[in-house]
Amino acid sequence: MVAEAKRSLRKKISGYEVEETRITLGRAKEGNQPTVKEKVITKKHVAPDTAAIIFFLSNKLPSEFQNKHHHGGSISLEHKISDLTENQLNKIIDNVLGEHD
Repeated sequence: MVAEAKRSLRKKISGYEVEETRITLGRAKEGNQPTVKEKVITKKHVAPDTAAIIFFLSNKLPSEFQNKHHHGGSISLEHKISDLTENQLNKIIDNVLGEHD
């Protein structure tokens, strides 16, 4: 299973080719068996998966590709959030985000 997971992740990171087959059936002149009227095989490229790339890089090279954002500063909450009014919550959010009116 691990080897299969690695192969699948490699495909998702690199992209891959896939074949699609479209078959059009028709009626036979004799009997009720359908016949193949047309068969079209199309090769398509599946693009690399950005989420798989981010997953791989953030796990293999965490010092270079961190999927975390660090915010400086600290917040002091003197009340339980459930005790605050919506207006008070909005003021705290504005202070945290640095959006002062």
